[in-house]
Amino acid sequence: MTETGIKSGTILVIEDEPAHAELLKIYLSESGRWLVHVATSIDEFNELVRSADPDIIVADINLPDGSSLSLLEENHNKPWIIMTSYADPETESEIINSGASGFFVKSPDTFRNISSIVEDYLQKWRTEH
Repeated sequence: MTETGIKSGTILVIEDEPAHAELLKIYLSESGRWLVHVATSIDEFNELVRSADPDIIVADINLPDGSSLSLLEENHNKPWIIMTSYADPETESEIINSGASGFFVKSPDTFRNISSIVEDYLQKWRTEH
């Protein structure tokens, strides 16, 4: 168990921008707490989600083959954190109403702090479920 009481686990990142995917994988892996899988599309997510059996999913909202929010209904038994490049009130409302556990705006700071962000949302989700 980690200092925050969260066991190591598996994260599935859905991100189509290669540089963002690589940064997320680096920052999440460096703590040694997480096994990180990356999908770059909804199709790749659908192929990977069963075998990876993630504890939490971190997904870019806009993907080449659709919105990651469309995946939440079928995969609601896991916590989801949605990433967006901008946060206008309409986008925030759409994310909140989708059933996601939370969201953040992509930035160098959020990428550097992604491990803590994931741990906080996962702990909150486990407490509520």
